[in-house]
Amino acid sequence: MQALSWDEVRDDFVRYQPELVTIIDTLAPNKHLPFYKLALPYGALLTDQGRLQYGQDQVLSAGLITRHQCEIFMTTAQRIVPYILLKPGDLFGFSTIFNRDSGLSYQPELPNMMSISAGVRSLFCLSKLSDRHKIAQLARALGRPFTSAKTFLNHGHLFRELAAENDWRAEMILFGKEWLAYRHDPAFAPFYLYMLQNTFKNQVFQRDFLSWQVLFADIAETKSLKYQTYTLDTVKHLFALAAGVVPGFAPQIDEESAPTAFLKQSLEELYHLEQEVVLMGPAYFENDPIYYALAYPTLLDYSLKLSGGSQLKTLALLPRLIQRHLDSLQNQDRVPQWAKKITMDQFRFYHSDPAKKDIASLPTLLKADTRFSQRNNHDDWPWHSLFLKGLIGVS
Repeated sequence: MQALSWDEVRDDFVRYQPELVTIIDTLAPNKHLPFYKLALPYGALLTDQGRLQYGQDQVLSAGLITRHQCEIFMTTAQRIVPYILLKPGDLFGFSTIFNRDSGLSYQPELPNMMSISAGVRSLFCLSKLSDRHKIAQLARALGRPFTSAKTFLNHGHLFRELAAENDWRAEMILFGKEWLAYRHDPAFAPFYLYMLQNTFKNQVFQRDFLSWQVLFADIAETKSLKYQTYTLDTVKHLFALAAGVVPGFAPQIDEESAPTAFLKQSLEELYHLEQEVVLMGPAYFENDPIYYALAYPTLLDYSLKLSGGSQLKTLALLPRLIQRHLDSLQNQDRVPQWAKKITMDQFRFYHSDPAKKDIASLPTLLKADTRFSQRNNHDDWPWHSLFLKGLIGVS
């Protein structure tokens, strides 16, 4: 990576962070305070569980996203949890710096569980991609080996391998390590104050998470909600989705999150997927609906589901449980205003085999959200996807 001066990157900051530009202009940084531009292919990791993967001796894992999305996510043995989506104009990475400088005896370890990917790592296809014969066809067509994607969790690895020679890039500007030497310099106080305020603003929900936990625990206790912890945690997560503070999933129809057109073409023409290719990726609830699947849990606080209950049974419980939580929330003065704006009408429930009141069929889903299919004939749509066996829409 080549060191760049403030003059060489200033226009990028002007476009997205004009207030920060004024602050840095005042500092008049010279060549000893460099910046670095980085363009990463889809699926490449800027950090892997907190460990910087590029320019370790040159840069901070902190900077500005300038093109396409990146994803901060957590990985466990069985799950990938989308945590924060970074879009062009977003600053990132300074929370770790502030944690190190806090002077507290307890140093949060959570950031070291996080990884940052170019594009969205939690991208997956509604259809299965585990056919060994088709994977072998793909390998012969492209002349290199590929990994069978046995679950949604593995789709991202396959997509990364597919996109290895594609020209899609996520772009960012990173601060050089030299900036750290001035973090206690009074002249740089406005700069670090701005970064602290930006971090504080972007982590409102994370900082309020304990209160959120206590609030829902209190509702469960006062309403005598004697259900599996997993079911109550799901309700709590659905409220966070509706509030727009954690990402759900949505059909990916543009190129911001990944080289979707290339991936769809590769799956159709090289993997020979017979079904319509529907790619799902993380998204916040803003204007368009987002979705949560019982079969693909991304709960921030994950309780293991006890055996004995089907997805359909759990799905059938949710409308009544959500309504009981709403009734309780409306009667509490200490609830945040955004939580009071959530209504029952925001939630829709779908299943490939509905057979229950309040649960809609999948043709209803396709009619309500045209992003799920780009075709007039839906005979080859992935009707039997595991993701659709217990789906909650938030709109």
